[in-house]
Amino acid sequence: MYHVCWSQVQRQFEYIVLYCIVYCIILFVQITNLIFQFFPLSLITIYSNNHTQTNKQTHKQTVDRVWSMFRFQTKGCFKCTNLTQVYADMDSGNTTQYGTGICLSQLSNHITRNLQKNINVQDLDTIILSDEERVADAIDSIRNSFTVVGVIERLQETVELMSYSFPWLSEKIEMDGDGNTGNTNTNTRQCPFPHSNGSPKNNRCGENGGHWDLPNKPDDETRRVIEEHNLLDIKVYEAALQHFELQKLAMVLNDSEDIE
Repeated sequence: MYHVCWSQVQRQFEYIVLYCIVYCIILFVQITNLIFQFFPLSLITIYSNNHTQTNKQTHKQTVDRVWSMFRFQTKGCFKCTNLTQVYADMDSGNTTQYGTGICLSQLSNHITRNLQKNINVQDLDTIILSDEERVADAIDSIRNSFTVVGVIERLQETVELMSYSFPWLSEKIEMDGDGNTGNTNTNTRQCPFPHSNGSPKNNRCGENGGHWDLPNKPDDETRRVIEEHNLLDIKVYEAALQHFELQKLAMVLNDSEDIE
């Protein structure tokens, strides 16, 4: 006849439960890492109006991103201050009037910073790499960390790339009445991709709280200052546009192979 110690049985049972929980957590982490390794998704905010990207054109679109952000947050971020003066204040360290947060960081190599993997997350303004290393790190993210790299001003082409890589994100999906796909008797479900990014109609930076009418494009002096503070973004930008064209080419080649 055996004597059963229920406390020992309970302890063993607790060990088994704990082991199962730990095993499930490890399995979940591994599966999650695998999913994000093969199916990461991001659209890099790149402004491009021309299929032929020259060095001058790349500079132009990098400037347009900064100018668009400035027009959108003229009062909230920049306290109705001229952008050239904002840059001068940044260079002199006189930025207390603009408060804290991400406002000023978006004016200087913002895309490069967003794409860096090696960065001090405790203090985003702390530079731990050389400029060349930062650019290389950001470009490596573009080439190896994303399934789709999109260009905002070429939105339709970006949507086509997204639809090809992620069919469930297509603008048009053939479905039957029960919500199933792939049947002969189907209806087309339209899911248009919106594009909305406009400056406020009244930024309240004019006289008596009226509108300060900023031009769609910055003047030459403002453009020059923006370029000086975004030299890394210009290089990263060029690499992103090249990668975008490679994605399009790969999609066309794969479609040709499927037809054959």
